[in-house]
Amino acid sequence: MIRAIVILAATVQAAYANPPQIAKRFAITQIPLPAKHAQPTTSFAVCGGAVVMVPVDGALIAPELGITLIPARSKPVTTVSCDAAGDAYWLAGRTLLRTTGAARKVESLADLPAGDLHIVDRVEQQVRLWGKTSERWAVMSWDVAGGVTTLFSGDKPITAAASAGQDALVFATGREVWVWRARRAQRLVTMSHEVDGLAVGSDGSVFVSTENGVAALTSMRDKPVTLVTGIHGPLIARLGALYVLSSDNNVILRLVDQGIQ
Repeated sequence: MIRAIVILAATVQAAYANPPQIAKRFAITQIPLPAKHAQPTTSFAVCGGAVVMVPVDGALIAPELGITLIPARSKPVTTVSCDAAGDAYWLAGRTLLRTTGAARKVESLADLPAGDLHIVDRVEQQVRLWGKTSERWAVMSWDVAGGVTTLFSGDKPITAAASAGQDALVFATGREVWVWRARRAQRLVTMSHEVDGLAVGSDGSVFVSTENGVAALTSMRDKPVTLVTGIHGPLIARLGALYVLSSDNNVILRLVDQGIQ
């Protein structure tokens, strides 16, 4: 669980054009990404005991460990996610692959529809994804029995998505954040700027990233509470920590609320 802290005090000391301001009760760990890479990094995953995986220029790396997990091939790795068991799922071209547990055996699962797709996570036997297919923007799921199922689709670009449990997820279309539950989408909040990252904590809090920073929303009746300013991007909430990927600053920040540990 990650609490929303109102007072901004801690300043990250690094080579930032505008150093981020972070709620003072957070302990901060910086995970630098490779200094030089051709394509912006827009996806990452937190696996097992907080091991961070990041696709960089077609390869899948673990930056804290300094190792390459999957080398770059003709089909580059574009997006990655990990489930609670530590299994990693990623896309290489249109192919969905999985690496299971300690065996680290790579298994090809399916060829997905053409488009720009991102993996949300795996829930039960389903892998959830979002992105732009050849037809529309969509949130979808894949499983062995049923193949690809569209959960939500529309004409507005989807900019982020995150799991909110077995039967729900949150996603963003521009400035609007939606909750999808029971086959219906309900608007949760409208932000002042376009959303570029979403995560859901173990207590149900929704974390939202825009160019203004990262905010937390604890209920549909509350206003977002600012946690971070000066940094933004894709988010993951895992094991009591909030992770922020900043492509602009070539770094991932791990934030842990010391008041909860």
